[in-house]
Amino acid sequence: MTRWFNARRRKSSNWRGSLPPEVAKVMKEHMEEVKGSHVNQISSWTFEVVGKFGDRNTVLLSEKRCSCKKFDRLQITCGHAMLAADTVGVLPSTLVGLWNKPGA
Repeated sequence: MTRWFNARRRKSSNWRGSLPPEVAKVMKEHMEEVKGSHVNQISSWTFEVVGKFGDRNTVLLSEKRCSCKKFDRLQITCGHAMLAADTVGVLPSTLVGLWNKPGA
């Protein structure tokens, strides 16, 4: 497992964009999952994202947290947080955990 993480870290450090391609791919998949969702702003940095089937998730942008827990597990922004970030003009790439960024 350690070798896998080390290989991933080395590959990531060679990438010169803001995010490695693997992370960008996962973020794109997360966006596909929330297509058709609606964002309700609760406060300046707190949002409720209502899915097309009525499921609700609470996003706390200032804490980089969502009730779906995807960020907690993967340190990659979930679709709910990306929708909320777009509402206030925050770049989703700034919400990704440090371990998933080049040079971390």
